Order: sequence, then structure tokens, then C-alpha cells
Amino acid sequence: MKKLSKEKRQVEILSLVENPSALCSVVDLCGHFRVETATIHRDLRDLREAGIDIHSSKRGIRLQRPLTASDYNK
Repeated sequence: MKKLSKEKRQVEILSLVENPSALCSVVDLCGHFRVETATIHRDLRDLREAGIDIHSSKRGIRLQRPLTASDYNK
């Protein structure tokens, strides 16, 4: 897989965790994007700082509410 830009990776993270029945973990995302756990944690932090209500736990990463078009434009 070609290395994605930070922004593209973050958008793809959102699309992967948008389905609540398909829980992804930080480790899953690391494998998918071939990056370190610190990179995924930074991406999640950046998404939270941008106003995306995303949470991670031992069970996986989830969105508190469904995304809207305005969430992608932040």
C-alpha cells in the first residue's frame, strides 16, 4: 500500500470506523496503514481536536454519533 498523506489516512480511518458493527482497533489500523501506534494515536487526537467525536477503547475505535457532510469539511 502506498503511504497516504495524514489527511487522507484520517479520512480513511473515519470511513473504516463509521460502521459500528465493524470495530477496528488501533493495532488493526496500524496494520492496515503500515504505521506505528503513535501515528494512529496522533491521528485520533487530531480528529478529536477537529471536533470529531471519536473514542478508542480496548474493544475498538468508534464514533459517538454518525458523521455528517460538515464533519468532513472541518
